[in-house]
Amino acid sequence: MTGVAFTPLETRVGTLVRLAQRADALGLDRVQIAEADAYDALLVLADIASRTSSIGVGTLSAQPHFASAAVPLQRGSGGRLALGAGASIATLTALRAQLGHEVPLSLDAHAPEAIRIAGGLADEWAPTLWPRTRLAEGRALLGRDEPRGTARAGGSPTRVVPVVPVALGPNMVVARRCAAWWLRTFARREPQRLRAFAGPVVIESLRMADRLRARELPAVAEPLARELTLFGTYDDAPALLAAWAAAGADRVQLLLPPEESEAQLTELVEVVAAARLASTS
Repeated sequence: MTGVAFTPLETRVGTLVRLAQRADALGLDRVQIAEADAYDALLVLADIASRTSSIGVGTLSAQPHFASAAVPLQRGSGGRLALGAGASIATLTALRAQLGHEVPLSLDAHAPEAIRIAGGLADEWAPTLWPRTRLAEGRALLGRDEPRGTARAGGSPTRVVPVVPVALGPNMVVARRCAAWWLRTFARREPQRLRAFAGPVVIESLRMADRLRARELPAVAEPLARELTLFGTYDDAPALLAAWAAAGADRVQLLLPPEESEAQLTELVEVVAAARLASTS
């Protein structure tokens, strides 16, 4: 299963709604938005739900106060809502206490103990910046192969749903530039997460590229791009999605780049939808 997601930097509400409609028409499974100062996330989700028929809707991160509006939105959307708690265990706990099991919840956990908590309390483990080849480590920490407790309805296993930045292009020149933007941004904003998976030479190359505003992906960082992002040409996309599934992903939420035109983002949604079909055929 495959869905799309948006960063807080994507603040064009009309674009969010139209891309969600396109994703719905193409059969993608879910669209997730982030909290942003530019809009009320729950109002945008309600608008998307009213204009779509089957696609799931949700947030990458939510605050406990979302709970009061979440149940009506869940019922009004026909059960299509899911809420991400971001990386906050406290938020996950508060949302679970207020919502029970009526709305699926996810946690962006990286530390081993946080992943174990996700396995007991969340419906989905949804890490951002988690290497594809290490999904099995996270699955083991979730206790996927252990008898389940009673924290969630039915004791069903926590699903593995990595949030994967999209670095696709019609050719590798474009793909490398997109991957470079993602990794430069993460090196600036999430250095601690990158350090868990990348050596100091890679981190410093990305920081230098960020300081210089270089558009090219440092050669030393290309293996990291292949681990953390959906990196390749449009033609590569089916095999890339299949690789994430083979590594243990139950669903992949593809994070779309914010610094693109609506036409380019629509093209990416269409490429992803076609790749999803091809990867499962």
